[in-house]
Amino acid sequence: DGLMRLRSRAAQAQVAHASLKRKVAEAKQEHVKKARLEAQRKEQAAKSAVIAAVTKEVGELVDGAVASADSAGVAAGAALRLASASDADEARALGEVDAAGKDMRAALVSIATSAAAIADRQKTQGEGALKRLLQMSATKLNTVEARCRQQLKALDASAAKLAQASEVAVRDAVKVHVRSARKSPTTLYEELAAGADVVPLVALRALLERIGGVAPQQLDVGLRRYSEGVPKFAVFDMAQDFRKVVKNIVLTDALEVKTANVVRKLELGEVVEVVGELKSDTGLERAQCRCVRDNAEGWITLRGNQGTPFFEPTNKPYLSCKDGGVVLREACGAAASETATLQAGEVLEVLQGPAPEAASEVFRIRGRAKKDGKVGWVTLRDSSSGAASLEPAGKLVCRCSIGMTADFGGSILRKLEVGELLDQLDDPRDDPELKVSRVRVKTRSDGHEGWVTMTGSEGTQYVVENTTHYICCAATPLETGMISGSSRIRPLEVGEAFDALDAPTVEKKTGALFAHCRTMRDGREGWCCVDASVEQWAPRYRVKRKTDLHSSLDPTAAAVVRSLEASESLDALHLPRESASMLRVEVRADGDGARGFATVRGGADTSVFLEPILDSP
Repeated sequence: DGLMRLRSRAAQAQVAHASLKRKVAEAKQEHVKKARLEAQRKEQAAKSAVIAAVTKEVGELVDGAVASADSAGVAAGAALRLASASDADEARALGEVDAAGKDMRAALVSIATSAAAIADRQKTQGEGALKRLLQMSATKLNTVEARCRQQLKALDASAAKLAQASEVAVRDAVKVHVRSARKSPTTLYEELAAGADVVPLVALRALLERIGGVAPQQLDVGLRRYSEGVPKFAVFDMAQDFRKVVKNIVLTDALEVKTANVVRKLELGEVVEVVGELKSDTGLERAQCRCVRDNAEGWITLRGNQGTPFFEPTNKPYLSCKDGGVVLREACGAAASETATLQAGEVLEVLQGPAPEAASEVFRIRGRAKKDGKVGWVTLRDSSSGAASLEPAGKLVCRCSIGMTADFGGSILRKLEVGELLDQLDDPRDDPELKVSRVRVKTRSDGHEGWVTMTGSEGTQYVVENTTHYICCAATPLETGMISGSSRIRPLEVGEAFDALDAPTVEKKTGALFAHCRTMRDGREGWCCVDASVEQWAPRYRVKRKTDLHSSLDPTAAAVVRSLEASESLDALHLPRESASMLRVEVRADGDGARGFATVRGGADTSVFLEPILDSP
């Protein structure tokens, strides 16, 4: 019985233990479940906190950028309305447009900053509602940015239009003054600059106020870009009027077309300088001009009686030295003496040309070098330099073997061999008795002097003029072809004998292009070869490759003002110059007026960052 009772109690204990284990397991499961739910709740709370924080941050970014854009948009609208009013004060309107443009650029900076912050968030927050919020915010900013850029474009166009009329009035007044006073642009610049690098703005303004023709409010607008002074090329731009031929037209010697004679035909693209006031002749707009290419002067028709334009405004022609070592010469031609050697980046004012130098004739001959029997072509003489490379080995040559006598009719000294070269010492003399012609000579081989028969009584020619035997008097190449500069066989050395195989041939060579120029920096004049060492230049640049705008000339010690983006337009404020192995220029950006120094070209890979804007007067 006792054993049975123990067994019963053991069974009950086992049941209780199993029940307890089950309850513990269930409790553990419940605990894990509650812990998981708590973790999920905390995670959700954290996510909600992040979403709330990001939503707040993004909202503030977007709201701030939109508010800035809206404010700038209101100012832009008011400025544009003022500028378009028929009775608008140009100076006031331009000031309002400029201020609105600055506000709009500040708004674009704010938009760009906000967009960059949102883009950074998108890299780390890429799921769910937050992702949608960031995408919507980025889209909204893109829309606002597009609207701002459109308004900024309208503001820039309005500013250009407002300034253009005043700037044209200033230029026209200066042109009238220069023509009436019969001053050259250089003289005007020197008078106003008074030894300075640039013309002080007060000096130019005083001149314009004295000569008249420009309203006071136009002076404020037309001169606003020259607050730091007027550079030499800007004075030239005001004082001169250059046009480019766009339709076939002729240059005549008088104003009246019906009675005028044609001086010459003008070529398409040719540049002329208008040097007199515009005149009218039977409905034609006529002007006196100077052709830059050859300095020919006469009258041209700028516009036909039906309004057809024959010319369009163009830049004053300038050249810039791409490399150092460009040479100025006294006259048009490579043979002219050198007057100056220029540095890289130096700017030249084109006074005349480019025009080809006189064509030259190169006398070439085919023959055989006695030294090694090599056959080829050599240059006898170049007409451009007048220098000879070969000279006859002797004036005469023995064609048939004959004796040489001591005097006109004396005994024979020695026998001359065929091909022997002779120097003629006197004019030939006739022997009436023997009916022969004799001449006194000196042999090249041994220096003997005597008389020889040139032409016998039967007409036999014993000694004739040498046209085939030469001596090299200046080192010249032996070449494979008739055209000079063809493949070289070897050099022909001084003193080397050369036998001609054919008669000389003339090679016509077109002259290189030369322009009569004057350096803008110091006024040196001369003729410059217009080849790959120079390029056209203009005082306006376009950014070709993104670069920095610096606060000073030396980029290694300068602060960055801002980046210049590709396609931006810039005004040159001074002539370019070298610094730290780079060609640098001080400029002002068209868009925001930012000033500073930029690299035209240079650096480790000699990249081109700025290129001149041609044909944009």
